[in-house]
Amino acid sequence: MKRITLALVSILTITFMSCQDEAGTETSIEAALSVADLDTEESVDASYEDIDDITEAGMEDVAALSQGRFNRRDVLECAEVTHDTVNQTIEIVYDSLSGCSNPSGRVRHGKILVSYNSPRYEIGAYREVTFEDFYLDDIKVEGTRRIENITGSSEDAPKFQITITGGQLTFADGTTITRDVDHIRTWYRSENPQDDYVTLEGTASGSRRDGVSYTAEITEALTFMRSCRNQGFIPVSGTKVITGESTITMDFGDGTCDNLVDVTTDGVTETIEINPRGHRRRG
Repeated sequence: MKRITLALVSILTITFMSCQDEAGTETSIEAALSVADLDTEESVDASYEDIDDITEAGMEDVAALSQGRFNRRDVLECAEVTHDTVNQTIEIVYDSLSGCSNPSGRVRHGKILVSYNSPRYEIGAYREVTFEDFYLDDIKVEGTRRIENITGSSEDAPKFQITITGGQLTFADGTTITRDVDHIRTWYRSENPQDDYVTLEGTASGSRRDGVSYTAEITEALTFMRSCRNQGFIPVSGTKVITGESTITMDFGDGTCDNLVDVTTDGVTETIEINPRGHRRRG
């Protein structure tokens, strides 16, 4: 299959020119890519998965400090974590000017606000996350993300309902993508947390950078490996169908830790490399 490397693409848009084949006509996959910004689609999920990781790291940090321990994870490097035990809120603040980068090179700055009610393993436990001038790289993140435990504390693989309302990512060029989500996440825990992985099921909807509405349905559970998070929280397996002006199926593979995705439209499949940071292609 022909491999298209989209190193600086931000997809769900029609702002870049399509390539043409030797006969001078667009291939069906190129035509689809010209109206469906797949990088931007994945940047939404990758950004909110990254935020979930930060949120839980903040909760763990607070719990550790309350027990006189200090085992801060790398996602909190150069972040200030403040805990209000009375109102059950946590503020995670990254330097608003220089930001803070993690091992994958992603830079964070701004404030994440977390409200909660009880330990996450208890049924009904929730985390509700909002933002104040918070950026991942040059992408501004907005909206309310709520995660609620819909199983019980004894579950080996607890399930969480995830909703996003008013979700929006604003990119450096001023374009935006909106997102509302209803997902179920199952968390498979291991003795070594680095071996943990989660699966994601459900639907999402919103608007692309060009204002066109779309829906995204997970047709085979997406799997995210913690050990692969430096790839940008791209699923390592599973399928997703995006419906807008056209229908596109994304197959994330067999578990390999990479950013390669098989994209199918109009019966044609090609392999592309996704950039979850949502940068636009230039030229």
